[in-house]
Amino acid sequence: MREPLEWDAPVQVVREQARFTGQNPAVLRKRFPKEVKDAVLVAFKKGVVNEDTGLTIGMSGKDFHKHLDTTDSVNEGVHLEAIAALPELMRTAKLIKTYKDRSPQPTLENVRRFISAFSDGSGDYAVLLTVKEHKPGQYVQGKENPVRVYHHRVEKLLMPAPSTELGVEPKSSLTPSSANDYTIRQLLEGVKDSKGIPLDSKSARP
Repeated sequence: MREPLEWDAPVQVVREQARFTGQNPAVLRKRFPKEVKDAVLVAFKKGVVNEDTGLTIGMSGKDFHKHLDTTDSVNEGVHLEAIAALPELMRTAKLIKTYKDRSPQPTLENVRRFISAFSDGSGDYAVLLTVKEHKPGQYVQGKENPVRVYHHRVEKLLMPAPSTELGVEPKSSLTPSSANDYTIRQLLEGVKDSKGIPLDSKSARP
């Protein structure tokens, strides 16, 4: 876990209009709109600066295909909707953990985990972002940025969209700290790492 982690620091919700409502996620993964993919890759080719760390983060074309993998996301549709917002999600995300990767990749320096928040109108969601940081000068494929956002995962629903039926709003145990923010604590509550250990627990430290 990042030390010290500012548990009550606000995290801005990145809000986007839904693009793929009613579409089959399995079909969408295979036929993802080229214009959306191109816009995301162009943004990362220019370099997205994460405000929390100052890191300039890129994304390769190979990485983009990894983002189409909805495995373990709690909502396939929201996972795919979040792809178009990845540059902004990465810009506003908060670093929560840095560790050495277990795989034998001699060029890999660090793996960093960030937490962000996203809404496509169906509700607010916590999104975990994985960034791989290669050693300087050792990641030369396509001359891409050696610090790359490798994967994202929709971890949980934070706040469902208000119901318009009879003016009744659904109940939720979470309340955003403002119209646009959640705290890191709220985003990580109940979220687990790859070992099944809650990320809001001290035992989640590497």
